[in-house]
Amino acid sequence: IGLAAFMLIALFVRDELSYDKFWQKADDTYRIHMTFLPTGRAPFTFSSAAGPIQNVLKKDFPQIEFAARVTRQQPTLILDNIFFQEDISIVDPDFINIFNFNTVAGDLQIALKDNNSLILNQTLAKKYFGTADAIGKIITLDFDIFKRDYKVAAIIEDMPTNSQVNITSMILLDEKDWLERDWIFDSWFSANSQQFISLKPGSNIEDINDQMPIFIDRNFPKPGVGEDVVSSFTLLNAMNIKDLHLKTPGNYEYRDKGSINTVRTFMAVAVLILIIASINFMNLSTARASQRAKEISLRKVMGATRKNLIFQFLSESILLTLFGLLIALAMVELSLPLYNEILGKQLIIDYGSSDFYQIIGLALSVGILGGMYPAFILSSFRPANVLKANKSVETKASVKLRSILVILQFTVSISLFVSTAVVY
Repeated sequence: IGLAAFMLIALFVRDELSYDKFWQKADDTYRIHMTFLPTGRAPFTFSSAAGPIQNVLKKDFPQIEFAARVTRQQPTLILDNIFFQEDISIVDPDFINIFNFNTVAGDLQIALKDNNSLILNQTLAKKYFGTADAIGKIITLDFDIFKRDYKVAAIIEDMPTNSQVNITSMILLDEKDWLERDWIFDSWFSANSQQFISLKPGSNIEDINDQMPIFIDRNFPKPGVGEDVVSSFTLLNAMNIKDLHLKTPGNYEYRDKGSINTVRTFMAVAVLILIIASINFMNLSTARASQRAKEISLRKVMGATRKNLIFQFLSESILLTLFGLLIALAMVELSLPLYNEILGKQLIIDYGSSDFYQIIGLALSVGILGGMYPAFILSSFRPANVLKANKSVETKASVKLRSILVILQFTVSISLFVSTAVVY
């Protein structure tokens, strides 16, 4: 049970820590966050930034290789006089130079060269066109302020769920289409589009972040006569894409964000559960010492060294742990469907990958941890005293240590129970 609980929590923690690490340019890709500092109120931090920033970023920061905005709208989709509603991501052309989407059909570069082409992921392509080839098919998008026929120009693979980017479909961002809603892309003080940048190799994001106040004062218009410098109430900061899921400070994400504190808490709980299980094994092994006293003593009389006995008991511990591991894996596989449904994730154990070796390493570590103390205690029995007294000569120190372990075990268990109740 301890191994099963540890593995389930480890799967969750690994998934939370894996967000957006799969992009080819992940190390050099950042998102700009915008913060407003209103007088007498708490700061407002957004995961997005002002639209016009896009037009001056490269001019002021030569370290930036690509820059692109993305905003999500929900237009009405019209196909064969049937009406639907979907999330449509409106992006700048450089968006596909920052993120390496896997293309199934069509050409992404061509698709983002005109404002009547549409990119769908496999799920949406299948939803609207079934098994038929979607390339070249027409879908009408009605954004209220304009309505246009779009031709499906490319199909991309569905994105992994461990990403804050979360793109299902894309069209080209043409600012002329949105003049009636100028706050989306034309307002310096309205954060309505997420802004991604990728740096040239060898560039340092801290150099850009340090220059952001100067960048703001040079480019942002003053909101009124006699106002303070804009950087006194407006901040910009770039964060690496791999940190967005757990550390982003802003609101209005396109996918639910996680919490680094939650991840740390669950990691601690997983380790504590494993420690409880190991202490159980230690206590049960040492408590059974009297039943094995004669066996140990006779082995020593027949020439077995202490090293031989330690190896024997550690081997027994590891073997029992491996048996426990088989049961634990069965429990995990049976629990995963419900576990994934509760978490809204797609967690799996891939036995053909490094997961297999990590699981075996876990079992060996737990086996050695749980068996080390009993092995050293049981192998220290003196044959003469044991055979003469017909019982174990377990020392007071050994009994005392076992009591301490029991107290520690119950302390951890009760703490977990109380913490769970309080949180609930």
